[in-house]
Amino acid sequence: MSTTPVKELSEDERRRRAQVRAGRRRREADQKKRLRKERITFALLGSVGSVVLLVGAWGVKKVSESGGLRETAKGLVKSIAVTTGVGPKGMVPVPPTERADEPIVVYRDGTGEGWDDWSWATHEKASAAMAANGINGIAMTLKGSDGVYFHHTAFPADGYGALEFLFKGASETVMATVFDEFGKPRRQLTLTSYVVNGVAGLKPGWQKISLPLKALGVGWGDKLSGVVLQCAVPTATGEVGFDDIFLMPDTSLPEAPKSYNIPVSVDAQAGKHPISKYIYGVAHASKQELESLGATINRWGGNPNSRHNWVSNFWNSGSDWEFRSHAGDKPHTTPGGGADEFIKNNRDLGIDSYMSVPTLGWVARSGDIQVKSDNVPWKTGPGISGCDGPVAGYDPTANRKRTSVRSVARKGRGFELNPKPGETVYQDEWVNHLVKTHGNSVGSGVKFYAMDNEPDLWSFTHRDVHPAQMGYDDMLKNFTEYATAVKDVDRGALVAGPTVSGWTSFFYSALDRGGDDFRTSEDRRAHDDMPFIPWFLKQTQAQDAKRGKRTLDVLDIHYYPQAENVYSDARDPAMRALRIRSVRSLWDKTYRDESWIANTADGPEVKLIPRMKDWIAQCYPGTKLAIGEWSFGAEGDISGGLAAAEALGVFGREGVDLAFFWTRPKPLTPAAAAFQLFCRPASGIAGFGDTACESTSTNNERLAVFSAIDSKTGALTLVLINKTPKASITVPLSIKGHAGESAKLWRFSAEKPSQITALAGATLSAGQVSLSLPPYSATLVRIGGK
Repeated sequence: MSTTPVKELSEDERRRRAQVRAGRRRREADQKKRLRKERITFALLGSVGSVVLLVGAWGVKKVSESGGLRETAKGLVKSIAVTTGVGPKGMVPVPPTERADEPIVVYRDGTGEGWDDWSWATHEKASAAMAANGINGIAMTLKGSDGVYFHHTAFPADGYGALEFLFKGASETVMATVFDEFGKPRRQLTLTSYVVNGVAGLKPGWQKISLPLKALGVGWGDKLSGVVLQCAVPTATGEVGFDDIFLMPDTSLPEAPKSYNIPVSVDAQAGKHPISKYIYGVAHASKQELESLGATINRWGGNPNSRHNWVSNFWNSGSDWEFRSHAGDKPHTTPGGGADEFIKNNRDLGIDSYMSVPTLGWVARSGDIQVKSDNVPWKTGPGISGCDGPVAGYDPTANRKRTSVRSVARKGRGFELNPKPGETVYQDEWVNHLVKTHGNSVGSGVKFYAMDNEPDLWSFTHRDVHPAQMGYDDMLKNFTEYATAVKDVDRGALVAGPTVSGWTSFFYSALDRGGDDFRTSEDRRAHDDMPFIPWFLKQTQAQDAKRGKRTLDVLDIHYYPQAENVYSDARDPAMRALRIRSVRSLWDKTYRDESWIANTADGPEVKLIPRMKDWIAQCYPGTKLAIGEWSFGAEGDISGGLAAAEALGVFGREGVDLAFFWTRPKPLTPAAAAFQLFCRPASGIAGFGDTACESTSTNNERLAVFSAIDSKTGALTLVLINKTPKASITVPLSIKGHAGESAKLWRFSAEKPSQITALAGATLSAGQVSLSLPPYSATLVRIGGK
């Protein structure tokens, strides 16, 4: 059992941020509303700059592509996406070289994996009467310009050649189109000219339709996000049927290889640098979970931690769960009891703790689950009288009195080890309690203190008590106030901040949203038009120089992939491939992000780790880098496990200092197997090494390789990840600078996705060996050593 209430609130992703679900529902509702209104009876006439002219049943209208902001998976408003008539920013189409592995099922007895029904026509999606094959088909009523519309997260169309389906009705009454990644229709085609003659075995009245994607206006490098089949004759009546809707592989291209030969070279003496043991971090893991995963550091942090009352051990969930108070899944009655047990359990396993100090200003008054804030508005804004007060249309005073007590950085008088609950909680007194109970940071105590969690989102996540948006100056002042208080109690502690939530907050403050969704960004402009993170680093460096000591030791940022539905449980083939590709956003300076980020002023590349390291080097050299939350979703699917494994390898190779999976992989999942492969493939067996060295894959898109020396044993270790879903890979491995002759191997794969399997060993000859990797697999190799 977890020692914190977060497990209760976040188990099975039910409460993994209420805004995830709310944001997705809003996006889908808005899209459906727009499609119903416009009836998709328009044709693209042309474009002028970023303004596209559309014509349809509602007349000629102008639709600006540059307007509107989108929501992240965490409910955060993002930067403006501006597109032009020449295609996505930074994209250079390249001809495909091979056909897709298999058809994409849009509909067969029901919608295919990853597809959602966004239709606006009257239709029955499970009609036995309209089943050409199987048990169900689609019956659609012909009326006006109504149609059925199946939506999918945008995926590359390369390798696919045709939209095919079975159809019952008059072919001239229906037309088809596909939608691109921006939700825009390509060419509309009536079915009449695309009937395939001579198809055997069809039921009476049924026809096969095959529409070449090229005829539909799909070209090299394009992405698709939807299939629409709609009435082409406004006066038509009756019903038509559809079944077995597929996107078919392009048979004009050669088949994808069933196997690849990808050489890998390793130089054990080149490019050596330490790998931080703290990159294998998780959050709120129990003792049993930590032992199983082999994790090396455990984070006490998250949305409820912003409202954690250490004296009474009470919490408030904020918007994650109706702004309710609670006492956690294991209530504690002594001051600091919950955190003390968390730290002790970690220490018993030799694991360090990364503790979040509440700096929000308000912590939970009660542990009664019925105590919650009421009448909390959805929208907030700038504070009327500073960042800690009311906003236009909402005064938090009543909800503060109902749910919270004041929390401040400093007590200003003598500390008590076990204070009684009162109207004010002191955070420096909590740090003193931790030092007296567990030792100081240079001894057996807490080494890392993070200043709260995602203050850039307080005006959303904790808007019941903190509705005002935080600006640049507010963020710096809040951090400094609490960081200095922590350091005054434990001088050796390493303090982390500003713990912001993601991409937009790397560049802007919450206050920049204003009334125009970041268009004017007045707060940023008032601060030399400098992105927030480098500004924050520069300001803390200047302040610390005057003090003669650091307040900021660790730059803590959070990161989740932003391509639609990657951070979810979606596991259709296109989503699996996208999830694995998205890991490149961590490090690859050439990778065009496959999300809204690509069309922002700071895109199209995320290059997260190089970007942060550059900012640190320029603005506050010597600051460590922590990715305080990360996940690529679908931890129960092989794609989530491979993405997690590659991310762990990247953190070590690229020199990240700390990283924390959110929250922790569930037992017997591929994501858990990823941690075990690096940390503890079997009981008593060491995993990946602690000193990175140079290794090269000749085809990184298909095969990722990471290498390191185990300083304790001298073993050379490698992790090899086959990122192809169908093909095996033969790896001619060439090793330089290491004399090991025997290799031991462990693996998880699509065949056995949730467990680590020990494999037969291999023998090297003159530093050479050939390894075989099955599709969708991750393999640990340990060569030589004691």
